[in-house]
Formats: sequence, C-alpha cells, structure tokens
Amino acid sequence: MMEGHTVGTSPLCAQPPDAYNHDGFYFRFSTGFGYARFSGTGPNGNVSIYDAATLGTIALGGTIAPGLVLAGSLGAVSITETTLRGAPGSPGVDASQVHIAALLDWFPKPSDGWHVGATLGFGGASMKGANADGTGATVVAGLFGGYDWWIGPQWSLGSALWVSGTPSAALKNSHGDNTGYNLGSGSIMFMGSLLLH
Repeated sequence: MMEGHTVGTSPLCAQPPDAYNHDGFYFRFSTGFGYARFSGTGPNGNVSIYDAATLGTIALGGTIAPGLVLAGSLGAVSITETTLRGAPGSPGVDASQVHIAALLDWFPKPSDGWHVGATLGFGGASMKGANADGTGATVVAGLFGGYDWWIGPQWSLGSALWVSGTPSAALKNSHGDNTGYNLGSGSIMFMGSLLLH
C-alpha cells in the first residue's frame, strides 16, 4: 500500500488450464527389466530360452476421451547371450519379443497418476544363434498398470508392471525360409518411464 494508491497483487506462476492433467498429446518412453521365456519346438523336439530380460518401448498418441489415451507403441523385450535349452541346445543365443501395437492407457482420475492399459498388435519372437536366425510373425498382447509422478505441469516420471506374450509361430530367416523352430513368448517386466502428457 502506497499513500493515495492501492497496489494490486497477481498470482505468481499462474498455470494453464491443462497443467497437471492427463490430456492432449501423449508421448511415453519406457525402459525396464524383468524375466522372459521363449518356448516351443526345434528340429529335434522341445526347446526353451528363459532368463533375465530388458525392455524398451516408445508410445505416441493422444487423448480421445477424459483420461483415455489411444497411441501407437513400438518396442522389444530382449535376452542376450543366454542358452537355448532342448534338442538341440546351444549357448550364446539372443532372443527378443518385438511389437508394433495399438495402446490404450486409462487414467481414472486425469489429475492423478494411477493408470492401467493394454496393447494389441503384431510382432513375435525372434532368435539369433543356434545356427538359426529367424523371426516369427504373430499377434502380441500386453497388460500394464502403474503410477506417474508429476515433475512439471506436463511431465511425469512413472513406474509400472508390464505383462506381455505371443502365441507360437514359425521362425523364418531373412529369405523367408523356415528355420525349423516354432517359438512363443511371455514376459513380466518392471519398467520406468518418462511421460509427456
């Protein structure tokens, strides 16, 4: 207050209406670790690959209803330098479960961080090593849920549990020839993510 004058005050750091609210554009980068298993048949009987695994995904999309996101997702669960068990067995094998999928992510309360979601798309299991480099084309499905902590008006850091899998499919090499292996896959992963939403 100055003599003869009133000094008005305005709120500091006024936020836009969509701040700290899950709406609009959606971009999520996730990475994590967990367990994956690949199983099926080889030229001489049952085979399997199972070990600790890593995860990497990117999702890009937008909000289609309050708290509901539709996005496209690209990613892979990978095991490196592990053992193919069965007939024939082999050390030094890499295996991956890859996907290109549609993703739904639902925030029941858009201003809060709890969310659940699902993915459905195409991809499959792939293997490198054991004298049989190949990829199987099939459907890939996943379920996830977790929490995103606000670190800014539009940015969050999150953690979630992701479960995904594929049915068995024939692995074919780069020339389209059958390698003699049929593999399906399943994984359970703990992931951390950076989210712009």
